[in-house]
Amino acid sequence: MMKAKRFLMMMTLLLVVAGVWMQAKPTLSVNDILAVMQKTCVNDEFTTNVAKIPSGNKVQAGLGKIDCLAGLKEILGTTDIETISMDHREATPSTMYSVDAPVYNMMGQRVDKSQKGLVIYKGRKYVNK
Repeated sequence: MMKAKRFLMMMTLLLVVAGVWMQAKPTLSVNDILAVMQKTCVNDEFTTNVAKIPSGNKVQAGLGKIDCLAGLKEILGTTDIETISMDHREATPSTMYSVDAPVYNMMGQRVDKSQKGLVIYKGRKYVNK
């Protein structure tokens, strides 16, 4: 049971990372993703030392530990990316000038433009102070 749960977690992680990479380059194929993983996965003592691998089988470590940022740099052909962060925006009722665009709270409920806190306006998240 534990092995199946671990396998499911690893596959979920792989799908999330592949999804991030495909957002950066939607034309990626399965073979492209495997090639990026072969170039960017990290191997350390926990993926190369058979004594530290729980099953004692090197095959279990596969390509190594997935490095999402290194893969993204490889896909984009750049090394200029240092960190990945969310873009924080601030909005005030006076900057929300469009009458036709509704404002929603984080639960998807339509709210007044003067609503304080996190709001969604024109498909983007804002901090409304």
